[in-house]
Amino acid sequence: MRKTSVCNNLRQIVSLCAVSALLFATATQLESQTAVNSRDYTAPSTQGTAQSSVYSGVCSAAYKPGNYGFIGLGQELASNPFGEPAGPIASLLVVSSNGDGTLTVQRTDFANGVLVATPTVPGTYVVGDDCTIRDTIPLPTGGALSALTGYGVIVQDGAEVDYTATTPGVVIQNYVGRKMPEHCTNGTLEGAYGFSGNGTMLSTSSWGSSAGPLTTIGTLYFDGTGSFRKENEQAFINGGLFPIDTSTGNYSISADCRLTITATSADDFTAIGLVVDGGESVDVMPTMPGVVVETIVAKKIIETQ
Repeated sequence: MRKTSVCNNLRQIVSLCAVSALLFATATQLESQTAVNSRDYTAPSTQGTAQSSVYSGVCSAAYKPGNYGFIGLGQELASNPFGEPAGPIASLLVVSSNGDGTLTVQRTDFANGVLVATPTVPGTYVVGDDCTIRDTIPLPTGGALSALTGYGVIVQDGAEVDYTATTPGVVIQNYVGRKMPEHCTNGTLEGAYGFSGNGTMLSTSSWGSSAGPLTTIGTLYFDGTGSFRKENEQAFINGGLFPIDTSTGNYSISADCRLTITATSADDFTAIGLVVDGGESVDVMPTMPGVVVETIVAKKIIETQ
């Protein structure tokens, strides 16, 4: 009798253990599934509120004080607030960030072959903890459209801002902004630079090309004292390849790092630009009226020997 009773007790203990294990496994599975479901159905985080563990909490101060040179290419619509002609547009912007949510903007456009410079205006910006940025530039004209807006991402620890205009119905344009030196001279640009360009040929050129989209590749050489040379240029225009003659002439750089190029050769090449990256790069916008709307980015190849 005692042996049977002990066996019965053992069977009961084993059964209780099995039931407990089953309950524990079921609870664990439910908890795991709940966590999965929670992950599956949690709404995505709002832009500008991403996990600080991903971005290390550095984004709020990423738009560092100083000047940024922006170059942009796009299409301007007839509803633009500047009174500029509709069509392809290239732009150079000098954006001065104060590092505290305020800035100023000076914009020079080459709109459908017409050069237009606007005065410096103040604006505001907000940087999200995911390094996205939104800015607002009030317009003095007021009316239905009272401000320009934009959206971008700050990269390379504040060295570059990639940006798009977001004012409805006004302009379709992307920009890339790089830090500008605090002070420049003609000697800030010295040596050989490789360049690439994109844009639109507005009219039939002296090279025999027809109007249409274009890309260019070539080299620029600055001697550090005011002479330049543009050579090795190949233009792909409206589906055809055209080698471009060498241009020679003069350049000058102001103390605030604005570049002016004037050719003395027969092609009448003229351009303006902004020196960025401590002189390692330069943004160039040709300014030949009615000929081409183009943005050119040149990067240093070698130092002058």
